[in-house]
Amino acid sequence: MFKKPVINKPVKSIESLQIFLRGVSKWGKTTLFHSLGMEKYGDPERYLLIGLGSEMGYKLLDNLQATQVETFEELLELQKWLIEQKGKEHNISMIGLDVVSEMLPMLEQYVCKLSFKETGKMCKSINSAFSGYGSGQKRMETILREFFTKFSKAGIGVILIGHTKVKSIKEKGSDDDGYNVLTSDLPNHIESLLYGMFDVILTGTVDKDVQNNKIQGTQRRLYFRGDGYVQSGVRFGENADIPEYIVCEEQDNLARTVIDILEEGMRKSAINPVDKAEFKKQQKKEEADIEIKAQKYAESKETTGYTIEQKQDMLEKIKANLSSIEMSDLQKIMKEYNISSFKDAQTIPDKALDEILEFID
Repeated sequence: MFKKPVINKPVKSIESLQIFLRGVSKWGKTTLFHSLGMEKYGDPERYLLIGLGSEMGYKLLDNLQATQVETFEELLELQKWLIEQKGKEHNISMIGLDVVSEMLPMLEQYVCKLSFKETGKMCKSINSAFSGYGSGQKRMETILREFFTKFSKAGIGVILIGHTKVKSIKEKGSDDDGYNVLTSDLPNHIESLLYGMFDVILTGTVDKDVQNNKIQGTQRRLYFRGDGYVQSGVRFGENADIPEYIVCEEQDNLARTVIDILEEGMRKSAINPVDKAEFKKQQKKEEADIEIKAQKYAESKETTGYTIEQKQDMLEKIKANLSSIEMSDLQKIMKEYNISSFKDAQTIPDKALDEILEFID
C-alpha cells in the first residue's frame, strides 16, 4: 500500500543521517569515528566498528567495540543480528563500516554466487554475472541500496569509511583536457549510488605548505562542502551555514566540533529554526521515536539476513516436505507475502521461509 503524503520536517539526530567519511590513508578516519561515538554516547557499547575484508585499522584504538567480517554473507548475518536484537542483545545506535573498498570484492563474490544459483552458469567475474551487459553491476547497486536502507529503517546510523583518489573528469562534448577532482577511490557507478543515498559526504585532506620545493608543514582539513577540487557536500537547507572545511589541528575536540556542525546544520535547515534548547528537546523526542520505529521494523516482515545459500537450503527442505504441509496453510502464507512460486529462493522473504518451516519442524 502506498504511503500518504506528509509535510516533511528536517531530521534532528545523527542516527537519522548516513555519513560517508573518506580521506587519504592514515588521515585518522577510524579514530574520528571512535571519537564521534564516544563523544555522542559516552559508552563504547553504543557504537560498533565493522572491519571489512583484510582492512583492520583499529588495532591501536583503546575501548572500541569492533568486529571483523570477511564475506558479504557474514555482513548480512551481522546486519540481521543488529536489527533484530537491538534492545535485546545489544544497544548499538551507530555503526562504522571500514573500509568500503574492501566491501566491494566481497559483494562481487556474493553476486557471482547469486548468478550461479539463479542461472546455473559459472561466472569468473562480475562482468559476466547474470549474462553480462552490466547486469552484475546493477545487482550490486540494488543490494547496496537495500543494505543501507535497512539500517536507516532500523534507526541505526551509518558512517561509511573510505579512501580518496584524484580522478580526471572530462565533460562530454568538450575539447579540453578536463580537470582533476579529489573524490573516492570507488568505481563511478558505486560512487554515484552513494552520492545519491548519503546525506553527508565528508572528505579529509592533508594540505601541504611547500616552499622552494620543500614541505614546510602540513595541515589536516575536514571538508563539509566541495571547492571545485575536493568533492564533499551536505544535504542541508539553504540557511544551514555549513563551513567549507575545518582545520583539525585548530580544534580542541574535533569530534565535538563535527557533531556541533552537523547538529547546527539540521537545526538551521528548518524554515523557522527553533533555539538550541528547544532543538535539544526535539532531538530527544526524535531519538525516542526512532527507537520505537526501529522495534516495529525489527518485528516486521521486511527484515532479512539469511544468505542465499541458507535460503536455498531452507527452500529445498520445504520442497522435500510439501506433502506434510496443509495446502490451505501454505496458500495463506504465499498470499500474505505475495509469493507466486518457489523457484527462486532470493525472492522469498526470510519470515515466509521461517513460518513455512514451522509446519515441518
